[in-house]
Amino acid sequence: MHENRKNESRQNIDEWLSNLASESRKEWQNPEEILKSIGISKGMKIADLGCGPGFFTLEMARLTGEDGVVYAVDMEKKAIEYLKGRIGADRRLRKIIKAVNSDVSDTGIPDDSVDLVFFANVLHDIEDKDLFFEEIKRIGRKDAVFVDVDWEKSDGKPRRGPPDSIIISKNEAKDFLERKGFRTEREIYAGPHHYGLVCRIL
Repeated sequence: MHENRKNESRQNIDEWLSNLASESRKEWQNPEEILKSIGISKGMKIADLGCGPGFFTLEMARLTGEDGVVYAVDMEKKAIEYLKGRIGADRRLRKIIKAVNSDVSDTGIPDDSVDLVFFANVLHDIEDKDLFFEEIKRIGRKDAVFVDVDWEKSDGKPRRGPPDSIIISKNEAKDFLERKGFRTEREIYAGPHHYGLVCRIL
């Protein structure tokens, strides 16, 4: 999930989830443009870790199509319920999207099964990052792509999102990923407040 999920003083969770899934969010973070820049193709199997209410999930399903699979994983039960509500009775989406109420470090996704592991606004909130990276290596195929989208530091400028004190900057993320056995192949534009790193295992 997104935007400092540990903040117990946040607004009502239903309103919070609604805001995360809102059309207005697309004005500053466009899921279609971001996902297309990654290169999602028909039939891909994708893990959307920390999916929240499905802001990226639904677009992933559209891009990968009926021959693909999108595992949408979040530890927040209400987020998964919200996502299921958005899927509704749409048989096509129900076939593609596998909603999983679980920690992103223990997803239950089969070994070596996904082509793309995507995590947006998540890494800064994960306490046991070693366990998380073990998990994403476990579920990713040999040539899998790993994408980290997260908040840029504000450098004192007003912006949305969590405080700078908990944010992992782009350069910090690159260094961290390299230490965990990943190489950054390229960067993508992820909106004015975010960076995007496209990685593979070294």
